[in-house]
Amino acid sequence: MSLRSTHLRAILAAVSAATLGACAQAAQLATSAAGAVNAARACSGPQMKDGGRENLGTCINSTYADITPQISPDGRTLYFDRKNSPDNAGRAEDTDDIWFSTLQADGNWGPARNLGAPLNTAGPNSVASVLPDGNTLLLTGVYLAGGVTGQGLSLASRTRDGWGAPVEVRIPGLQNRSNFVNYYLSQDGQALLMSIQKDGGRGDRDLWVSRRQGDGPWGELVNLGPTINTDTADVSPFLASDGVTLYFSSSGHGGEGGRDIFVTRRLDETWTRWSRPENLGSNINTPSNDAGFVIPAAGDFAYFTSAEDSYGRTDIFRARLPESMRPRPVVLVRGRVLDARTRQPLDASVVYEGLGNTQRGVARSNPSTGEYQIVLPAGARFGFRGEAPRYYPENVNVDLSTVTAYAERTQDLLLVPLEVGSTVRLNNIFFDVNRATLRPESALELDRLADYLRANPTVEVEIGGHTDNVGADAANQTLSQARARAVAEYLAGKGIAARRVQSRGYGEAQPSASNDTDEGRQQNRRVEFKVIRL
Repeated sequence: MSLRSTHLRAILAAVSAATLGACAQAAQLATSAAGAVNAARACSGPQMKDGGRENLGTCINSTYADITPQISPDGRTLYFDRKNSPDNAGRAEDTDDIWFSTLQADGNWGPARNLGAPLNTAGPNSVASVLPDGNTLLLTGVYLAGGVTGQGLSLASRTRDGWGAPVEVRIPGLQNRSNFVNYYLSQDGQALLMSIQKDGGRGDRDLWVSRRQGDGPWGELVNLGPTINTDTADVSPFLASDGVTLYFSSSGHGGEGGRDIFVTRRLDETWTRWSRPENLGSNINTPSNDAGFVIPAAGDFAYFTSAEDSYGRTDIFRARLPESMRPRPVVLVRGRVLDARTRQPLDASVVYEGLGNTQRGVARSNPSTGEYQIVLPAGARFGFRGEAPRYYPENVNVDLSTVTAYAERTQDLLLVPLEVGSTVRLNNIFFDVNRATLRPESALELDRLADYLRANPTVEVEIGGHTDNVGADAANQTLSQARARAVAEYLAGKGIAARRVQSRGYGEAQPSASNDTDEGRQQNRRVEFKVIRL
C-alpha cells in the first residue's frame, strides 16, 4: 500500500502582504490551543528502518494517515497533511488538515501541532509549497467564506498577528483533463512546474512548465519533453533549490515497481532538454507507488511518505540522499531587514538578482522580527536588497563563484529612511581598477536610482566618490571625483536633469572603516548618494 498524491502544488503570482485583524487573531488562538493539546502528548523521535529509511517517529506521525510532507528550505520546519484526526478543524470527518513541526536544538523534531485557522477549515487543507523566506505558504484550494472549494490555489503570508487569510492565485489558460493534478513553484518564483493532462501531451499526465520574468505574466505552457514524459502518468514534480535538479514520480522508466521517484537535470534554458532520469534506489522507492518527495536546500535528506513500517496508514520518512543524486550546491542567506538608523525590524520585500541580469526572485521578511531567508545557487555573483515604503534600499552583493558545497551565511539588510541628509551607499557599482569606467554589471543599481529620481521629481542628490588611503592624496581625490562624475553622467543619460544631480569627490578624507585591513579599505572604496532636497 502506498500514497498516491492527489493534492495540488501551487504557484505564486505575486507576494501579498494582506493583513487580517480578527481572522489572524483567531488563527493565533487556534494554533496555540491546538499546539498545547498536541505538545502535551509524549512522543518518540526518529526510528531507523531497513535500508536506511528513517521513520520520523510519533512526534510527527500518528495512527492516522500522515502524508505530503513539505520541508522549509532551511530544514527547520516540516508541514504535512493529517487525515481524519479528531484534532482536525472538522474533527474526524475532516479529511485533511495542515500540521507542522519545528526542529529542536537537540536535532529532534518537536511535537506536531495543528496550524489552526485561518489556514485550516472544516474542508480539505494542505500546504503545496514552502517558499524560502518561511513567511509565505502556497496552499491547495480556493479559500472562500465558509470553507475551501475547487481545485484552485491560494497564497498565505505571515502577518504581525499570525497567518493572514489565504488569497486566491489565478492561473490563466490552464487545461487539465485529469481528476488529479500536481503543481510546484521553483524557489525563485519564476518557474511553475505542473503534472496535468492536456492537448499536446503524450497521453496521461505529463510534466509541463510555465515561466515568467520578475513579476510579469506567466508564459505559455511548455512540455518538458520525451526524456521525462512517458505514455503513463508522470507526476509529483519537485525542483530543487539549484533550479536545475528535478525529482519526479513515474512508472514509465522502470524501477522497483509501481511508480518510482527519479532525478534528472535540466541541460539548458529551453526546459525541454534533460539528462536521462535516474532511479533513486530501494532505500526510497518500494514495490508500491512512491511520490510526494521533497528535500531541503542542503540536499542531504529526502522526505517522503510510505505505508511500510508505519505507525498509522501512512507515515512520513526521511532517507539520506547519495551524493550523486543530490542537487548542485546553494547558499542559504538569512538575516534581518532593519531601519538603518533605529535598527528596528521592518516588514519588507527582499529582492535578489544575478549581477548584470534581471530579477531572480522575491522573498518577504517576517513583519514582527524583520527576519528573512533566500536561497542562491552557487557559482555566480548576486545582489540583493530589502524594499519598503519610504525607505531606500542599501544593496548587498555576494560572490558565490567559488562555492562548491552547501553553505549558510548571515547578512542583515539596512534600509535608509528617506529625508534630507540621508546617505545611501551604492554597493553594486563597479569600476575598472584605478579608473572611472563603469562596468556593465553596475547598470541594475544605477537604473534603480534613476527610477527613484524619476518617480520623485523634486528630489535632488549629491553623488559622492570615496577611496581608501593607498596612493597619493591628489590621485585619490581625482579618481573619486571622476567616479562620482561618471555616475552623474550615467543618470543624465537616463533622462535625469543635470541640475538635480551634483557630483563631488572626497578622496580618502571620509573613511567608513579602518584602512589598516583589506576589508576596511574595500569598504572605503565606495560611491554614495546624499539627499540634499526632497
